[in-house]
Amino acid sequence: MKKIFLLLILCAWLAPHSLSARHILGGSMGYYYTPDGQLKIEMVIYQDCWITSAAFDSPAEIAVYKSSGELFTTFSLNDYDYKKIESDSNSCFSDFSSCIERGIYTFPVSLPDDGNTYLVVYQRCCRSTDLSNLINPNEIGFTIDVEITSQARLLKNNSPRWTADPMFNICVHEPIVLDLAVAEPEGDILLYSFCKPLVGGGPIVSTPDLFSCIGAKPTPPCPPPYDAVPFAVPTYSSNNPLGSAISQINAINGVWGITADYIGKFNYAVCVQEYRNGVLLSSVRRDMTLWVQDFVGTNETKGFATLTCSPNPVGDAMLLSTEMFEGKNIQIELADLSGKIWLAEKRMNVASKELLNITTLPAGVYLVRILAKGKTATGRFVHQ
Repeated sequence: MKKIFLLLILCAWLAPHSLSARHILGGSMGYYYTPDGQLKIEMVIYQDCWITSAAFDSPAEIAVYKSSGELFTTFSLNDYDYKKIESDSNSCFSDFSSCIERGIYTFPVSLPDDGNTYLVVYQRCCRSTDLSNLINPNEIGFTIDVEITSQARLLKNNSPRWTADPMFNICVHEPIVLDLAVAEPEGDILLYSFCKPLVGGGPIVSTPDLFSCIGAKPTPPCPPPYDAVPFAVPTYSSNNPLGSAISQINAINGVWGITADYIGKFNYAVCVQEYRNGVLLSSVRRDMTLWVQDFVGTNETKGFATLTCSPNPVGDAMLLSTEMFEGKNIQIELADLSGKIWLAEKRMNVASKELLNITTLPAGVYLVRILAKGKTATGRFVHQ
């Protein structure tokens, strides 16, 4: 009896630690029809695997709500596909090691042809404690969901789905283009935008509130509407989650042009709306975390440098400060914030300053990069 009592105490001590140690990095949810007409939901969860006590939920609790807020059904999912995600390869943080795990849950759901829109939802706490752009991130859980409209079911539509893992690490002050695009097999029109990550659950890991709407594992997940996460305004917002002067998503192709101004860990969400013949069929959201890392050592030791463009803003022509490349052969590349390359030009035996004619460029913000053996320099400029 004494051994049983001690075992119960041990289990009670371990359970809250497992629940509270979760560092959820994000996730997404979508749906598709199998060839035999069965509707399936796919839920993808990412988490920080440095926290060894936090396995993926088994069971993961899912709720399905009608548009009225009435609970339709619930699921408890025990099985998921597991993968450890390799660190992004980038020389500015070659000494930085991230540890990321992915769990994919897939399950069938049967919905009636009753004209209702149904919402499939999962909620869990907590997010990373060191998010730079949120207020009290250690107290905030997250909600991922997907709506399935009556029209989507009638057409047996497949929602857009992200088929590639997101990039988790980028370098501060280094212009970069992130591809946030989804796969959409039916040729529908897609519109991309930043949107609000949603709160779900709270930090409480003890009963009776553990499974409530303020607990770490709402069971079942709570009904809509859902609050947006509290961004640390005015520097950060859902439309500018990194607080950067250059941060823009292309609404057509989902390319995010970004030069991060701050080091830290940042929460963001991107939404994709799917239209067919002018009718909104579906909307999916990916709620994610992005690390912005400093250069390891000095910029020069890693082969990176900041490129000066003058004047800036610029009209027809500008001078690039190329002292570090003097006497070398280089390639100059210009790209807009959508990732479109406007110029790729090789030059031989360059001087300390190189004149670049940009008369034909449309007005806008551009990223410029010079590549040479062993060195890279980047900058940005505004063309008026």
